[in-house]
Amino acid sequence: MKHKKSIILIIISISLLGLMLIFIGPEKIVNDIRKADPLYLSLAVAVHMLTLYLWMVRWRIAVVAAKIKTKNQPLFRILVLGLATNNITPAKSGGEALRAYLLSKYSKTPFESSFATVLIDKGLDTFPLILLSIISLFHMILVFRFSLWLVIGLLITLFAVVFSFFIILYVSVKPELGKKVKRGIMRIARIFYKHKSKKLSKLESRISDAIVKYQDAVRLMIKNKNVIYVALPLSFVIWFLEIIRIWAVFWAFGVYISPIIIAEVMIVATLVSMVPIFPGGLGAIEGLMILFYSMAGVPLPLSAAITIVERLISFWLTIFLGVATLPYFGSDMVGKVFK
Repeated sequence: MKHKKSIILIIISISLLGLMLIFIGPEKIVNDIRKADPLYLSLAVAVHMLTLYLWMVRWRIAVVAAKIKTKNQPLFRILVLGLATNNITPAKSGGEALRAYLLSKYSKTPFESSFATVLIDKGLDTFPLILLSIISLFHMILVFRFSLWLVIGLLITLFAVVFSFFIILYVSVKPELGKKVKRGIMRIARIFYKHKSKKLSKLESRISDAIVKYQDAVRLMIKNKNVIYVALPLSFVIWFLEIIRIWAVFWAFGVYISPIIIAEVMIVATLVSMVPIFPGGLGAIEGLMILFYSMAGVPLPLSAAITIVERLISFWLTIFLGVATLPYFGSDMVGKVFK
């Protein structure tokens, strides 16, 4: 049922995007795409691949800090499949759990420890997101003169993301809060396991063990110097490379645009992709990118051409790479991804 919903949402998203492109003018868009410089497009693809590799390096720092043993190659495949799964699920919600599951399976470690590494890896993105959001929102107010309500909406979304991460992190390192979480889960469990004291006792023991393993893994990573002094700066490098990739696509079309505007579009696209409507923000993100670039002075058909090519690299290439890893994980994994 879930995979049918995702397929329907993808079809709706692509249909809306198609209508948008028809309105702009397909012939003009195709003509602009034909003029793109292959050298700069190759550079954009190379930067994207480098970004994925550095993402794996950053995650590996958390994995090593949690004392989980695995090699680079399977870790890269797991990362790419997780990112591809995010691109086909609303609010990018499926990839993290899949990454934790696969890491747990192939490293033969508890799922709780694997999930903790994914939490830290995602959390490291919060810091460049905050910095770029502050710069971008001020620039949006001054240059684009967006309505106050739109800016407030973006600020609320950003605050919700940051607040949620730090709350989860705080709960993750405080043993007493872990006990409260366990009590809350047990209260719900007692509704479904009335008059089954043995099952409740086993469940309580498993939950306690899971929370302890998870919190131990988080504390190990936070105390590790490499997480702070290597992985955190690497997060800023990864975001910088994202901007360079988009910039390279603009160069391919002979267009110069301020990197601040690119950063703004990235931030808005990131926040929009977190809204649980369309898979990976498909359709909505493309529309916003075309709108922003045209407002920055890029002709509408050219904005559409640049957006299509950029999304082919950042969105669809990632999905293709993720699908290409499925044979490595076995036929059973195909069902798990598309459930």
